[in-house]
This record gives sequence, C-alpha cells and structure tokens, in this order.
Amino acid sequence: MDAQIILLGYALLSNVAISVLPHEPAVIGAGAELGIWPTALIATAGTLLAAGVDLWLFAPALARRGGNATGLLARMLAGFARAPFAVLVLASLTPLPFWPFKALAFASGYPRVRYLAAVAVGRLPRYALLAWLGQTLALPWWAIVGTSLLLVAASLLVPNKASPTPSAPAREEDPVMKNEQEHQTAKRTTQSLTAPWEKANLPRMARALPAWVTPDHLTGLGIFAAFMIGGGYVLAHLSPYWMLLSVVGLIVHWFGDSLDGTLARVRKMERERYGYYVDRTADAISTVVIGLGLGLSPLVHLPVAMMLTIGYLLLQLYAEICAYTSKKFPLSFGRLGPTEVRIVLGLITLGLVFWQPAPFLFMGVSLTVVDVALGSLSVGLLITFLTASAKEARLLDAQDRARWVQPLTSSGFTIAIDSQDLED
Repeated sequence: MDAQIILLGYALLSNVAISVLPHEPAVIGAGAELGIWPTALIATAGTLLAAGVDLWLFAPALARRGGNATGLLARMLAGFARAPFAVLVLASLTPLPFWPFKALAFASGYPRVRYLAAVAVGRLPRYALLAWLGQTLALPWWAIVGTSLLLVAASLLVPNKASPTPSAPAREEDPVMKNEQEHQTAKRTTQSLTAPWEKANLPRMARALPAWVTPDHLTGLGIFAAFMIGGGYVLAHLSPYWMLLSVVGLIVHWFGDSLDGTLARVRKMERERYGYYVDRTADAISTVVIGLGLGLSPLVHLPVAMMLTIGYLLLQLYAEICAYTSKKFPLSFGRLGPTEVRIVLGLITLGLVFWQPAPFLFMGVSLTVVDVALGSLSVGLLITFLTASAKEARLLDAQDRARWVQPLTSSGFTIAIDSQDLED
C-alpha cells in the first residue's frame, strides 16, 4: 500500500504544470513491483489529480488571455480547435512536452470533462507501456534514480520560453549585424561516401513527392522513425525478429531526415532559421531515442549505449558551433556521415536478428562483441570531437588575432559594447 500511495503522490507532483520532475522513471520502477495495470491505473489517477489542480490554478487566467488572442497565438488556437480531443490524446500518449497543448486547451476554454477524458485516454496506455518496460527489464535502482536526476537537470537547464523576464531591457539590434544574420548562412560541407549519389538523386526524389507533403511532414516522419528504431531494439527482449522493425525504421529515418531540407530547397520555400532549428532539434531527439532504445535492448549494456549517444551528440554539437562561428556546417567526418552511420547500424542490426553473440567475462563484467565494438566506436567519436574542436579553436584564434592589427571595419564585424560594461 505504501508503494501505491507514493506512486499516486509522485504522479500528482510530476504532472502539475510547474513541475520539473519526470514521471517516466517512477512508472518504470513501479511496474516491476506493482505490476503493469495497477501501476498504469494509479499513475493515471495521479495525473488526473494534477490536471484538476492545473484547471483550478491556471485555466481561468489562460482563458482570459485566449479570448483576446491575436497573431501567432490566435492561429495556434484555431489549429487546435480543429481536433482538440485528438491533439490532447496524442500529446498525452507520446513523449512530446505536454505543457504547450495544456496551455492551448486552457486558453481555448476547452471543456474540463473532455480535457480530463483526453488526458486519461492518452496517459493510460503510455503508463502501461512504461510499466511493462519496468517489469520486463527489471532495471537496477541506480539506473532509475540516475535517469530521473538527468531529466530534472535537463529541464532546469532548458530556458522557459513561456515566462520571459520582463525586467531585462530589450537592446536595440544593430542593423549591420541583423543584415549579416539574415543573409549569411552556414555552408554545408560533406565528403561522405554516399554524398555524390544523394546529391544527384535526392532532388529528383523530392520533386516526385505529392504536393501535399511538406518539409515539416518529413521531419515528423523522421522523429516517428526514431521511435520505430528504438522500439524495435527494446522489443527484441520478446523476439530478435522485432529488430527488423529497427532496420525498416532506419530506412524511413533516412528518407525523412534527408528529404526535408531538400524538399524545401526544390520548392523554393526555405525557412533558414526555422529549418535549422527544427532539424537540429529533431536530430537531437532522434539520437537520444535511438541510443536509449539500444541501451534498453538485450544487445548492449546501457552505459555503452549512452557513451555512444554522447559521442554522437558531441559531434552534432561541434557542427552546430561551427555553423555559428565559421559559417560552415560539416555533415561528415572523414568519409562517414549520417547516411553511412545508418547503413552500418542497419547491417549490424540485421546480422543480430539471426546471430546473437555469446557473452564473456572481462574484469568481472559480462560483455559481448557488440559491447566492445560500440564501446570502441564511442571512444573514436570522442577522439574525433576533441581533435576537430582543438583544430577549429586554433584556426579561430589565428583569425581573431589577425584582426587586431586591422581596422575594425575591414573585418566585417560589428562589436556591440554595453554601457554597463564601460561603467565596470
């Protein structure tokens, strides 16, 4: 009974609007102790209590604001009104952040009973799946607690766009810098093995797509495929043939991730800043979902999969920093790019469907050949990141030092100095 009360209370605390506590690790941990459906029902009850608190505290103020909505908020409310119940159910079911949809429901004055019903319909199967994972995997307590702490830290580090600080004065934007930001974009560079083939064929494939398909559809397809890949790895606990879902997911992920930007360029509908932001966000989500699914599979130990995920994310971070500092965006390292990574991962996955390597002991730890291979790859990714970062830092340092002996106007840069800096 104590565990049930604790789960109910934690589900309440972790689902209120202002909470930064993750509910997933608690549900996974409770699934192993309480069972699948008791865990799902108790967690859903706690979530409905949290929804009632949100309706009481936040709904009235947001409803008043929604009644006077203009511009982007008005368009978002109009889109939400087309299928509000379905939107809320899907948002409750998937790992998407739920607070934006919650805010839209409150701002639109959506009926409270229907809102609670949509939350219950979406959360119950989600909690049942998480509880099943906990019962199937029987994760150690340190993994659950560690994951919870990481998720809390991530939620605290991400800035809250919904509550800007009004005390910060808005600086006047320099017109020269604004012009440079609008017209100078990072140049994509790649030397991967498949780059010539993709350059010749991706535009042709994009032109053949139906008119109703948009770049956003393809980006969403890529994220959906990432969950296919991760889900196939996790379901390999039931049968290795589930990994065929991961192989198919890798193909679908390549299709969506490679064609979204190509389609925008072919149709002359580029949104450079929006496209860059959405593409980078989708890549990060996909990397984490695939890495976590691989770590929760019977193929690889979770720490090894997390090392691989961190290494890949570090290279993505390097490319994004270069896009800002050097106006170049490397899509490959050496002859390997995202497409080559998918091909290698797909071939390895396909091989593991029909052959599962026997574990062996190394310093008292049970490992497999897959652990050793992916661990070695993780080290290689880390070395690549450190080497490329050091080289780029030396290049930027040399370029900046060269400007010291030149007039500021010759460098093309505009330096903005805050009056507060002068007073200090």
